[in-house]
Amino acid sequence: MTLDRERCIDLMEIVSKSCIDVFELRFGGVELIFDRRQISDSEDEKYLRGEGDFAVEVLSPVLGICRVAPSDGAQPYVQVGQAVCEYDIICSIDVLEKKFDVPTGARGIIVQLNTRNGELIEYKRQLAIIQPIR
Repeated sequence: MTLDRERCIDLMEIVSKSCIDVFELRFGGVELIFDRRQISDSEDEKYLRGEGDFAVEVLSPVLGICRVAPSDGAQPYVQVGQAVCEYDIICSIDVLEKKFDVPTGARGIIVQLNTRNGELIEYKRQLAIIQPIR
């Protein structure tokens, strides 16, 4: 088996549409890691502390170009103050001519958005903070 660019892209697309949180593949000199777990200052913590409450930090699962709306001129996927569910999209990230939708991963209120249209998003960069609804 060879692991070329197209197979890497296909694997990333399959994993991004699945419920898999972590996917790692090492083959020859190629290392492909897809990690959608929430990460804060401590690698062991899933949540950020914020004045007695907890907030969910949404991180980018891939490196690519950010899109904050489904198309040019359309309303953004989400806005600060908006109530969201786990499957609502925060933004999409374009990677090698493929589009990856980034879900919120939590039910709550968007309290901070750190995305701009057309901006290069680094892997594991904070995209948003969500205050969970209890």
